[in-house]
Order: sequence, then C-alpha cells, then structure tokens
Amino acid sequence: MKYFSLLFMQVIFAFTLLACSSDRGNFSQYPGFDAIRAQLGDVPPNEEERALLQQHQPVLYVAADEEGPINFYDDYIGSGVLSDENGKITQNPSAESLNAVRHQRRAVFAHQPSAKEIAPSGYGGISRATLALAGVAHELTFLEYHFVFRHSGLPAGVPAFYRMVADMVADSKDWHQLDHYTAAFVVLYQDKPFAVILQQHNYMRTYFIDEEAAFANGSVLLDVAIQSNELYPHRTERERRRAAGSMNKSTAAYLTGQQNGGILNALLTADDITEGKKQINYDLYFLPPNDALYVFEGWLGERRKLPGRDGPPGATYRNLPSLWALEKSLYAFYWHDNDKDYANIIADFGFSESALQKHRQRFAQKFNQLYGNKE
Repeated sequence: MKYFSLLFMQVIFAFTLLACSSDRGNFSQYPGFDAIRAQLGDVPPNEEERALLQQHQPVLYVAADEEGPINFYDDYIGSGVLSDENGKITQNPSAESLNAVRHQRRAVFAHQPSAKEIAPSGYGGISRATLALAGVAHELTFLEYHFVFRHSGLPAGVPAFYRMVADMVADSKDWHQLDHYTAAFVVLYQDKPFAVILQQHNYMRTYFIDEEAAFANGSVLLDVAIQSNELYPHRTERERRRAAGSMNKSTAAYLTGQQNGGILNALLTADDITEGKKQINYDLYFLPPNDALYVFEGWLGERRKLPGRDGPPGATYRNLPSLWALEKSLYAFYWHDNDKDYANIIADFGFSESALQKHRQRFAQKFNQLYGNKE
C-alpha cells in the first residue's frame, strides 16, 4: 500500500522513534495475502492478450519537470544493493536474482540512483471475473497497467508549514523509495471499455467511461500527480485533486466534496496537484503475475527510520485482502463528485459487508442506467 498517511503523525513519530525494528514486517504479511499469492500464476499475457493491452493502454501525462515512470529492472533494480535474509549482498541485481528471493520476508533492496537515461515503461497484465449485478452475471475483463517511479514524495498540495516541518526530518520529495502502487485498470464489458479504476494512495476510484471526459471514446488519458505520482483523469490545466491517506469515516466527506477546509481536514488530507503538460511515450512490458515486481514480500526500497518511509513490498499488495478482487473494487470505490450518499455509507458502515452490498446496488443502478441492462 502507499505509505502516505497522517503527515502530522509521521512528524511526531520522527522525534519519538529512533529506529524501526529489523523484525518489523510489512503489508505483504497481512492475513489473507498467502491465499492471493497462491492463485497468481507464472505465465505472462499471451500474444492475443498483449495486443488487447496495447490497444487500450493509457496515455500518460506528467508535469514538465517530472521524471515520469521508469523501467523496473533496468532503471531501478539494476542500480542498487540487494540483501537477502541471510545477509548475502548482490550489487546491481538482475531480474533473476531478485526473483530468487521474492518470498524472503526480510530481503531488502536499496536503490542507488544513477545518471543514465531512463527507459519510460509500463507493465501490463490481464485478469477476468464475473460480476453479478441485480442477479445478472456479467463477464468482465480487467486490463492492468502498472507504472514504476523511482521514489514517492508527499503530495504537492501539502500545506507549506507541514512541508517545512517534514523537510526538517526528511526529504518530502523522496518520502520513500519506489512507487509502483500507481495503477490503472481498464475494464471491458462485451469487449469494450466501460470503466476505469485508478489507484490513488491507499484507496481506489472507479470512473465510468461515459461519465468522464478524459476517457471519451474509450481513450484513457491520465495525469500523474506531482511528487506523489497518483493517477487522475487528464486535465489541460494545473489542477488540485482532493486526496487523503485512505478512504475512511474521517475522510469520506472531504474526498467526495461534502466537506471543505477545517482543522480536521488539514491534518487528515494533503491534496495532489497535477499539471499534465508532457506526454510520456512508454513501452509496455509483460511479466508473469507472480514476478517479484508484484509479489516481493520484503522491501523494494531502503529501510528508513521514520515510519512510513520504508520501501514497499510488491505491487500486488494494493489493498486489503477483503477488497483486493478487482470486481469488488469496481463497485466498492465508485463515487462521483458531491456524492453525499457514498460518504454517508462510508461514515455509517465503512467497508463492512453491509456497506459493500449498498455499494454494489449503487453501482448496478448506474451500470444499468448507462448500458440499458434493465433487470
């Protein structure tokens, strides 16, 4: 999961905690991920699937002075030090050496940036699922696009005072090494795109193609947020995007536009800023679902003393296991601007089973309204 959480808490931790225990695990050990890892195969997308992924791959924009996505193995893993659980050191490891220790929970890779020219890259995957809406089963295809960034900074919209305090104890532009929880999922129904799920911090958001101008005609145009790398629908001008560490009872009203400002929101939120001026032409690569990029159980970035600044595990650990299935994320994270109903459900029920049932009903109603599937 993304490691942006409550900034003020992290700053306090910086002064109260001298170091993290070397035995402290990460999110890959959260209960439920063992079962998820077991279902991930070792076969990359086939030729037909690759063509489908390339046909619908998103168009990516970054701010003029941002580096953009890099190649995971050539640019990131190929420049640094890998330490396995026995203390064996590998300088500038290969894909093979990283994958050899992908299930070692204490393995750590520390990136050492180099001056070589980067190779803009994305990583494509595909999965399929059946989603029942109002008693009718719908066959869906999820086209997965992951982007890799050298590091993740605090959101560019962090209030100036908080940024000043953060920079006293760390580098707010390099909060932790590696950012690969920057994913877009283009969802196909009857072989056509009908929705896009974007991963944003420790939550996701679903957009219907027909409700978002940046996705007109099925072309997915995305902006990468300055410093934090979060993905948002493309806008031609500089734009502030509401953001928070996670979608929960304390942040739902703000994220959905029901609440503005206030002391609480200043502590719980730190908005992203996008300025998509530069289009990135990237190559799409295809790895097996159980590649280290996705399932590495240790740390894919250096360990740091301040909580929240350690490198993350693999990209598969994108959400709580209970919300991990994309067909569930599709309806659990569907909301629109000024969506009071969604905010109230989260405030009253969080993501409990009763809440998920309400989210599914809301999603089914909009799906049937847009696509004429009256049940």
